[in-house]
Amino acid sequence: MAQYGEPVRINELDIEGLVQEWADRGITTTTTKIQPLHPAQQTICEDPARFKVLACGRRFGKSLFATMIAASVALQPGRKIWVVADNYGLTDRVFNELYHLFVNELKLAIPARGGGASKLNRYIRLPNGSTIEGKSCENRKSLIGESLDLLIWDECGVSVNGDDIWNQELRPTLIDREGSAIFISTPRGKNHFYEFYLTGQEGMKIRESGKSESELDALEVASKEWSGFKFSSYCNTLEEGGFLKKAEIDAMRLTMPDVKFRQEVMADFTAVADSAFPEFDSETQVVDWDFNPQFPVFVGMDFNYQTPCTTLYLQIDPNLNVLVFDEYHPKDAHKTVHQQAKQLLDKDEELGKRIEIVAADKSGEQKSLAGRSAWDDLESWGIYPVGRKQPIETGCDLIRLWCDFPITNQQGFIKFSEDGAPETKPKLFIHKRCKNLIFALGAARAPEAQSGVPKEGYKKDGKTDGPLDALRYILVYLLHDSGLVGTVPVK
Repeated sequence: MAQYGEPVRINELDIEGLVQEWADRGITTTTTKIQPLHPAQQTICEDPARFKVLACGRRFGKSLFATMIAASVALQPGRKIWVVADNYGLTDRVFNELYHLFVNELKLAIPARGGGASKLNRYIRLPNGSTIEGKSCENRKSLIGESLDLLIWDECGVSVNGDDIWNQELRPTLIDREGSAIFISTPRGKNHFYEFYLTGQEGMKIRESGKSESELDALEVASKEWSGFKFSSYCNTLEEGGFLKKAEIDAMRLTMPDVKFRQEVMADFTAVADSAFPEFDSETQVVDWDFNPQFPVFVGMDFNYQTPCTTLYLQIDPNLNVLVFDEYHPKDAHKTVHQQAKQLLDKDEELGKRIEIVAADKSGEQKSLAGRSAWDDLESWGIYPVGRKQPIETGCDLIRLWCDFPITNQQGFIKFSEDGAPETKPKLFIHKRCKNLIFALGAARAPEAQSGVPKEGYKKDGKTDGPLDALRYILVYLLHDSGLVGTVPVK
């Protein structure tokens, strides 16, 4: 067990024994008696990583498990703990359990103004000097300036710009005390939570390799502090040592759409009910074959200043297969059109003057208050963009079609499989170096209509729309109704 002032590590605490004691005493949650940890939860507690990423199906016991971890740390003297979620409604799921435990059950905190415990202010102070606070990612300014022993990020997968929130606000809170973090969520596609999970998987492999830190590079040393776990809802069934009836979960499979079941129950990162591009398959469409000097190069540009701008470089072969082989998407925002233009010209020089068409946002023709447009700025560099006014749905449909293109026979008719579904193959391929476009295609979410059914298009979130906008600008110009299909100069 960590001494006062030393960094706290979850695997050094007897969380299993503490929870068992509370279960034996009949201590309750807000809804039921506390249950002992099931085997999957015990595995997580015993893991030595400082940062643990838990991708879990519904009813795994995520929130109550987080409550038990936070409570165990809070019983150590002088600890500072935050429970964070995308909004206060989600934060309260764990914080209210902690409030109930320490105020109503253990009676270690007394509701009082200016100290003790306040459910309204989401604050608990224990007699040993430990504090617990509930925070919301919606108020990012409130996430600055603290030093924490433990951070619990509940439903991490639903947060917007989660990687920025982690790197800019939350990770710095763990520096002074060398604090630990628990990331908990049901997967919501291949977004920042998926990246955290992959880092955790890599960290587990590095530790298993037995290599010393002198044998690792800086990135591997950092990854070594992470672990990534994925558990389905079945891990909490009676058959697995948990508390759910397996038959109840099986019954859900009969009524839920398959994609929903895989997302909500099986914790499948590839199953996303509101994915904007469910047809995109990174296994087959992310490739390592590269630029072909025999073919011309086409460019899609999205102008942004508040968020990162995007330039995509692609080629089209005689069979209209599209390869996006490179991208310019700087991590930092505030890049001007002039900086983007300079980068494009440098790239053209590198490629041997192969760029033939630059398609950009049609609204870039509009004059600003200064009397100039983004297109004017490009033209000052000798770059003359083209573009077509297009609804977002047109470009999205084209991207989906090229991800899942129907196969035809020699007569030009679509071929069908035995089950009556059309046979398809991808015609859009992306080089593995284009990480931002790959991320965008996997993470983009469809807007939700009032009926609750996802609509065409994708949500503008400042993270995925830049690469997707640039892609649809050039694809629509070349492949839709411009007349360039079949006339694209390929050699």
